[in-house]
Amino acid sequence: MVPALYDDRSMRVHVWHTKELLSLSNLNALLSTSLAARSEKEQNKAPNSGDKLKNEVPELDGLGYMEDVSGLLSNVLPSPLKTVKCVKSMLFSSFNPPPSYRRLVGDLLYLDVTTLEGNAFCITGSTRMFYVNSCTAETFDPRPSKTTLEATTLVALLQKISSRFKKAFREILEHKAAAHSFENEQPVLVPNSWLGSYPVPDHICNSDRAENSLALLYGSEPLGMPREWNEELQTCRELPLTTPQERLMRDRALYKVTSDFVDAAISGAVGVISGCIPPINSTDPERLYMFMHLRK
Repeated sequence: MVPALYDDRSMRVHVWHTKELLSLSNLNALLSTSLAARSEKEQNKAPNSGDKLKNEVPELDGLGYMEDVSGLLSNVLPSPLKTVKCVKSMLFSSFNPPPSYRRLVGDLLYLDVTTLEGNAFCITGSTRMFYVNSCTAETFDPRPSKTTLEATTLVALLQKISSRFKKAFREILEHKAAAHSFENEQPVLVPNSWLGSYPVPDHICNSDRAENSLALLYGSEPLGMPREWNEELQTCRELPLTTPQERLMRDRALYKVTSDFVDAAISGAVGVISGCIPPINSTDPERLYMFMHLRK
Protein backbone atom coordinates (compact mmCIF):
# COMPACT_ATOMS: atom_id res chain seq x y z
CA MET A 1 0.00 0.00 0.00
CA VAL A 2 1.24 3.43 -0.97
CA PRO A 3 -0.34 6.25 1.10
CA ALA A 4 -2.02 8.90 -1.03
CA LEU A 5 -1.22 12.58 -0.61
CA TYR A 6 -3.59 14.85 1.26
CA ASP A 7 -5.08 17.93 -0.34
CA ASP A 8 -7.15 20.73 1.23
CA ARG A 9 -10.44 18.89 0.90
CA SER A 10 -9.26 15.47 2.03
CA MET A 11 -7.37 17.02 4.95
CA ARG A 12 -10.46 18.83 6.26
CA VAL A 13 -12.61 15.72 5.76
CA HIS A 14 -10.01 13.67 7.66
CA VAL A 15 -10.06 16.09 10.60
CA TRP A 16 -13.87 16.14 10.60
CA HIS A 17 -14.11 12.34 10.54
CA THR A 18 -11.54 12.12 13.34
CA LYS A 19 -13.67 14.40 15.53
CA GLU A 20 -16.71 12.24 14.76
CA LEU A 21 -14.76 9.11 15.62
CA LEU A 22 -13.73 10.53 18.99
CA SER A 23 -17.33 11.23 19.99
CA LEU A 24 -20.21 9.00 21.06
CA SER A 25 -22.78 11.62 20.04
CA ASN A 26 -23.03 10.21 16.50
CA LEU A 27 -24.62 7.00 17.80
CA ASN A 28 -28.19 6.95 16.53
CA ALA A 29 -29.68 6.24 19.97
CA LEU A 30 -33.18 7.52 19.23
CA LEU A 31 -36.67 6.27 20.02
CA SER A 32 -36.94 4.16 16.85
CA THR A 33 -33.63 2.38 17.41
CA SER A 34 -34.44 1.85 21.08
CA LEU A 35 -37.77 0.27 20.15
CA ALA A 36 -36.03 -1.99 17.63
CA ALA A 37 -33.43 -3.08 20.18
CA ARG A 38 -36.11 -3.63 22.83
CA SER A 39 -38.23 -5.68 20.41
CA GLU A 40 -35.25 -7.82 19.50
CA LYS A 41 -34.46 -8.49 23.16
CA GLU A 42 -38.08 -9.44 23.84
CA GLN A 43 -38.11 -11.88 20.93
CA ASN A 44 -34.91 -13.54 22.13
CA LYS A 45 -36.18 -13.85 25.70
CA ALA A 46 -37.41 -17.32 26.63
CA PRO A 47 -41.11 -17.44 27.55
CA ASN A 48 -41.82 -18.02 31.24
CA SER A 49 -44.85 -19.46 32.97
CA GLY A 50 -46.57 -16.11 33.22
CA ASP A 51 -46.33 -15.60 29.48
CA LYS A 52 -47.78 -19.08 28.89
CA LEU A 53 -50.73 -18.31 31.14
CA LYS A 54 -51.31 -15.03 29.40
CA ASN A 55 -51.28 -16.71 26.01
CA GLU A 56 -53.75 -19.35 27.17
CA VAL A 57 -56.19 -16.73 28.49
CA PRO A 58 -56.42 -14.07 25.79
CA GLU A 59 -59.35 -12.40 27.61
CA LEU A 60 -56.87 -11.12 30.18
CA ASP A 61 -55.04 -9.09 27.56
CA GLY A 62 -55.62 -5.40 28.10
CA LEU A 63 -56.67 -5.75 31.75
CA GLY A 64 -54.43 -4.03 34.24
CA TYR A 65 -52.35 -2.42 31.52
CA MET A 66 -51.77 0.63 33.69
CA GLU A 67 -49.90 -1.59 36.15
CA ASP A 68 -47.45 -2.73 33.48
CA VAL A 69 -44.57 -0.40 34.17
CA SER A 70 -42.52 -2.01 31.40
CA GLY A 71 -44.62 -0.10 28.86
CA LEU A 72 -43.73 3.33 30.20
CA LEU A 73 -42.16 5.61 27.63
CA SER A 74 -39.42 6.58 30.08
CA ASN A 75 -38.22 2.97 30.06
CA VAL A 76 -38.00 2.93 26.28
CA LEU A 77 -36.18 6.22 25.79
CA PRO A 78 -32.42 5.88 25.46
CA SER A 79 -30.42 6.78 28.51
CA PRO A 80 -27.89 9.60 28.16
CA LEU A 81 -24.65 8.38 26.67
CA LYS A 82 -21.62 8.21 28.88
CA THR A 83 -19.20 11.04 28.22
CA VAL A 84 -15.76 9.81 27.21
CA LYS A 85 -13.20 12.49 26.42
CA CYS A 86 -10.08 11.69 24.45
CA VAL A 87 -8.68 15.22 24.37
CA LYS A 88 -9.54 18.39 26.23
CA SER A 89 -9.82 20.41 23.04
CA MET A 90 -8.93 20.19 19.37
CA LEU A 91 -9.40 23.40 17.40
CA PHE A 92 -8.07 24.97 14.26
CA SER A 93 -5.09 27.12 15.15
CA SER A 94 -5.05 30.90 14.91
CA PHE A 95 -2.07 30.57 12.55
CA ASN A 96 -4.36 29.30 9.78
CA PRO A 97 -4.19 29.59 6.83
CA PRO A 98 -0.54 28.64 6.25
CA PRO A 99 1.53 31.39 4.63
CA SER A 100 2.49 31.00 0.98
CA TYR A 101 6.05 29.87 1.66
CA ARG A 102 4.76 27.10 3.94
CA ARG A 103 2.15 26.07 1.37
CA LEU A 104 5.01 25.44 -1.05
CA VAL A 105 6.48 22.83 1.29
CA GLY A 106 3.12 21.09 1.83
CA ASP A 107 1.49 22.66 4.92
CA LEU A 108 -2.31 22.54 4.66
CA LEU A 109 -3.57 23.48 8.14
CA TYR A 110 -2.61 23.76 11.81
CA LEU A 111 -4.42 22.31 14.82
CA ASP A 112 -4.18 23.30 18.48
CA VAL A 113 -4.63 20.18 20.64
CA THR A 114 -4.72 20.03 24.44
CA THR A 115 -4.39 16.48 25.77
CA LEU A 116 -6.00 15.07 28.90
CA GLU A 117 -2.62 15.37 30.63
CA GLY A 118 -2.81 19.15 30.13
CA ASN A 119 -0.08 19.36 27.47
CA ALA A 120 -0.64 21.72 24.54
CA PHE A 121 0.57 20.84 21.05
CA CYS A 122 0.37 22.56 17.70
CA ILE A 123 0.00 19.97 14.94
CA THR A 124 0.74 20.53 11.28
CA GLY A 125 -1.36 18.75 8.69
CA SER A 126 0.70 18.46 5.54
CA THR A 127 0.25 16.68 2.23
CA ARG A 128 2.15 13.64 3.53
CA MET A 129 1.56 13.39 7.28
CA PHE A 130 0.66 14.97 10.60
CA TYR A 131 3.47 16.09 12.90
CA VAL A 132 3.98 18.22 15.99
CA ASN A 133 5.59 21.55 15.18
CA SER A 134 7.42 24.02 17.42
CA CYS A 135 4.73 26.72 17.50
CA THR A 136 3.72 28.30 20.79
CA ALA A 137 0.69 30.36 21.69
CA GLU A 138 2.21 33.56 20.24
CA THR A 139 5.22 32.41 18.21
CA PHE A 140 4.94 30.83 14.78
CA ASP A 141 7.63 28.20 14.29
CA PRO A 142 6.47 25.55 11.78
CA ARG A 143 9.61 23.43 12.11
CA PRO A 144 9.10 19.92 13.53
CA SER A 145 9.53 19.64 17.27
CA LYS A 146 12.66 18.16 18.80
CA THR A 147 10.88 14.90 19.61
CA THR A 148 9.91 14.48 15.93
CA LEU A 149 6.47 13.01 16.51
CA GLU A 150 4.75 12.24 13.21
CA ALA A 151 2.15 9.84 11.79
CA THR A 152 0.12 9.30 8.64
CA THR A 153 -3.21 9.81 10.44
CA LEU A 154 -4.27 12.20 13.17
CA VAL A 155 -5.43 9.43 15.50
CA ALA A 156 -2.08 7.65 15.25
CA LEU A 157 -0.26 10.87 16.12
CA LEU A 158 -2.52 11.55 19.12
CA GLN A 159 -1.85 8.02 20.39
CA LYS A 160 1.87 8.79 20.35
CA ILE A 161 1.65 12.06 22.28
CA SER A 162 -0.94 10.99 24.89
CA SER A 163 -1.26 7.70 26.75
CA ARG A 164 -4.65 8.70 28.17
CA PHE A 165 -5.90 9.34 24.65
CA LYS A 166 -5.06 5.76 23.70
CA LYS A 167 -7.01 4.39 26.68
CA ALA A 168 -10.05 6.63 26.09
CA PHE A 169 -10.05 5.92 22.36
CA ARG A 170 -10.14 2.18 23.05
CA GLU A 171 -13.09 2.72 25.40
CA ILE A 172 -15.00 4.65 22.71
CA LEU A 173 -14.42 1.87 20.19
CA GLU A 174 -15.71 -0.68 22.72
CA HIS A 175 -18.87 1.41 23.28
CA LYS A 176 -19.54 1.62 19.56
CA ALA A 177 -18.88 -2.08 19.09
CA ALA A 178 -21.33 -2.94 21.90
CA ALA A 179 -24.08 -0.71 20.48
CA HIS A 180 -26.96 -2.08 18.45
CA SER A 181 -26.39 -2.32 14.72
CA PHE A 182 -29.19 0.19 14.08
CA GLU A 183 -27.45 2.70 16.34
CA ASN A 184 -24.20 2.53 14.39
CA GLU A 185 -25.91 3.12 11.04
CA GLN A 186 -26.60 6.66 9.93
CA PRO A 187 -30.35 7.32 9.54
CA VAL A 188 -31.75 7.66 6.05
CA LEU A 189 -33.51 10.89 7.00
CA VAL A 190 -31.95 13.28 9.48
CA PRO A 191 -33.93 12.72 12.71
CA ASN A 192 -35.36 15.70 14.60
CA SER A 193 -36.77 13.96 17.62
CA TRP A 194 -39.34 15.82 19.69
CA LEU A 195 -38.44 13.66 22.69
CA GLY A 196 -35.73 15.20 24.81
CA SER A 197 -33.48 13.53 27.34
CA TYR A 198 -34.74 13.26 30.90
CA PRO A 199 -33.30 14.11 33.30
CA VAL A 200 -31.85 17.04 31.43
CA PRO A 201 -28.15 16.35 30.81
CA ASP A 202 -25.51 18.78 32.00
CA HIS A 203 -24.36 21.41 29.52
CA ILE A 204 -20.68 20.56 29.31
CA CYS A 205 -17.92 22.60 27.72
CA ASN A 206 -17.41 21.71 24.04
CA SER A 207 -15.23 23.99 21.96
CA ASP A 208 -16.11 22.23 18.70
CA ARG A 209 -19.83 22.73 19.29
CA ALA A 210 -19.29 26.42 20.02
CA GLU A 211 -17.12 26.90 16.94
CA ASN A 212 -19.64 25.21 14.63
CA SER A 213 -22.66 27.06 16.01
CA LEU A 214 -21.07 30.51 15.82
CA ALA A 215 -19.77 29.89 12.29
CA LEU A 216 -23.29 29.56 10.83
CA LEU A 217 -24.11 32.45 8.49
CA TYR A 218 -27.73 31.41 7.73
CA GLY A 219 -27.41 31.88 3.99
CA SER A 220 -25.61 35.23 4.09
CA GLU A 221 -22.41 33.91 2.49
CA PRO A 222 -21.01 36.43 0.03
CA LEU A 223 -20.14 33.84 -2.65
CA GLY A 224 -22.19 31.28 -4.52
CA MET A 225 -25.60 31.15 -6.16
CA PRO A 226 -28.74 30.22 -4.21
CA ARG A 227 -30.33 26.91 -5.05
CA GLU A 228 -33.55 26.81 -7.05
CA TRP A 229 -35.47 24.19 -5.11
CA ASN A 230 -38.52 24.07 -7.36
CA GLU A 231 -36.39 23.77 -10.49
CA GLU A 232 -34.32 20.96 -8.97
CA LEU A 233 -37.44 19.11 -7.82
CA GLN A 234 -39.15 19.39 -11.21
CA THR A 235 -35.97 18.29 -12.99
CA CYS A 236 -35.80 15.17 -10.81
CA ARG A 237 -39.45 14.37 -11.45
CA GLU A 238 -38.88 14.55 -15.20
CA LEU A 239 -36.20 11.87 -15.12
CA PRO A 240 -37.08 8.71 -17.11
CA LEU A 241 -38.78 5.72 -15.48
CA THR A 242 -38.32 3.08 -18.14
CA THR A 243 -35.89 0.67 -16.47
CA PRO A 244 -35.42 -0.25 -12.79
CA GLN A 245 -32.03 1.46 -12.83
CA GLU A 246 -33.59 4.70 -14.09
CA ARG A 247 -36.27 4.54 -11.41
CA LEU A 248 -33.60 3.98 -8.77
CA MET A 249 -31.59 6.99 -9.97
CA ARG A 250 -34.74 9.13 -10.01
CA ASP A 251 -35.66 8.14 -6.45
CA ARG A 252 -32.14 8.87 -5.25
CA ALA A 253 -32.19 12.32 -6.83
CA LEU A 254 -35.61 13.09 -5.34
CA TYR A 255 -34.49 11.94 -1.92
CA LYS A 256 -31.34 14.08 -2.08
CA VAL A 257 -33.23 17.24 -3.06
CA THR A 258 -35.95 16.61 -0.46
CA SER A 259 -33.44 16.02 2.34
CA ASP A 260 -31.46 19.14 1.44
CA PHE A 261 -34.66 21.20 1.35
CA VAL A 262 -35.82 19.96 4.76
CA ASP A 263 -32.39 20.71 6.20
CA ALA A 264 -32.44 24.21 4.70
CA ALA A 265 -35.99 24.83 5.95
CA ILE A 266 -35.08 23.86 9.52
CA SER A 267 -31.96 26.04 9.42
CA GLY A 268 -33.97 28.95 8.03
CA ALA A 269 -36.68 28.61 10.66
CA VAL A 270 -34.09 28.63 13.43
CA GLY A 271 -32.45 31.70 11.88
CA VAL A 272 -35.75 33.57 11.64
CA ILE A 273 -36.80 32.80 15.21
CA SER A 274 -33.38 33.75 16.61
CA GLY A 275 -33.31 36.98 14.61
CA CYS A 276 -30.28 36.08 12.50
CA ILE A 277 -32.18 36.50 9.21
CA PRO A 278 -33.55 40.05 8.70
CA PRO A 279 -36.92 40.56 6.97
CA ILE A 280 -36.90 41.80 3.38
CA ASN A 281 -39.74 44.26 4.17
CA SER A 282 -38.55 45.74 7.44
CA THR A 283 -40.69 48.88 7.00
CA ASP A 284 -43.95 46.91 7.16
CA PRO A 285 -45.65 45.83 10.38
CA GLU A 286 -44.13 42.83 12.09
CA ARG A 287 -47.07 40.56 11.26
CA LEU A 288 -46.37 41.15 7.54
CA TYR A 289 -42.66 40.36 7.65
CA MET A 290 -41.28 38.20 4.86
CA PHE A 291 -37.96 36.37 5.09
CA MET A 292 -35.64 34.96 2.45
CA HIS A 293 -33.24 32.20 3.41
CA LEU A 294 -30.64 31.53 0.70
CA ARG A 295 -29.02 28.12 0.93
CA LYS A 296 -25.93 27.55 -1.19
